[in-house]
Amino acid sequence: MKTLGGWQFWSDVRFFCEWRIQRHVYTGHFRLIDPKNHRFAFGSLEMCPALRKAGYTVVEFEYPSTRIGIVDAAGDLRQIIESLEGIEEINFVVHSMGGLVVRAYLKEHRDPRIKRMVMLAVPNQGAEMADLLRKSHAVRLLLGPAVRQLVTDRNGLIPTLPIPDFEFAIIAGARGHKSGFNPLIPGDDDILVTVASAQLPGAADSMTVRSFHRFIPGNAEAIGATIRFLQTGSLRQDGTCHPIPRETATLQPHVEKQPASASECQ
Repeated sequence: MKTLGGWQFWSDVRFFCEWRIQRHVYTGHFRLIDPKNHRFAFGSLEMCPALRKAGYTVVEFEYPSTRIGIVDAAGDLRQIIESLEGIEEINFVVHSMGGLVVRAYLKEHRDPRIKRMVMLAVPNQGAEMADLLRKSHAVRLLLGPAVRQLVTDRNGLIPTLPIPDFEFAIIAGARGHKSGFNPLIPGDDDILVTVASAQLPGAADSMTVRSFHRFIPGNAEAIGATIRFLQTGSLRQDGTCHPIPRETATLQPHVEKQPASASECQ
């Protein structure tokens, strides 16, 4: 996407061979632009350095989410995973549609090295905003096949995706109020994905953080919880877990009245 190069609202924080990483002065998120001011990436700088500091080798999987579907992206993910020679353990940290790509991968493939996964604002039950956006022809052209696959249709793609057979946790973005940030979709939400949509039965642990959808990977609480779960199997410092039983699908609110015992993390 062509930009104005950062006039008034962006500050350069990295520079290499005329490529720049810039920070937005109001929201604090980052973007990568080329010498001609085309934007090539957008998001957070925090999660990957935090994982590296914790001792993990980070492999970033990028895919053109507005040009290919979830299943096609899963095929590319399979090739990345198979190329990780000499790696004994694989953990996933996924945001938004990335969690559905992993689930689509698991439908056809399984690598015994996979241990745990943290899902950040993943629309596991479909995204209500996608239901609204798919009605616009212009939006469908802009977002490609993904917007059609993210809908809440019971006969759509998402209900066919398997529940992971390894430990996984869910972190959902929320306002902490029943009306959420977005008045166009029901319940609490992060503007794009509702708390209810992010839940997935079988999760070993779950929690919410007060954050908009885009900024959850850079949220300090989410980063800390992600690393704890990968290391210990619990999102919280005290070791307690709030699992989502496979027979139910109720994600605990941000302020939990009856925390589970630490033994339930196992």
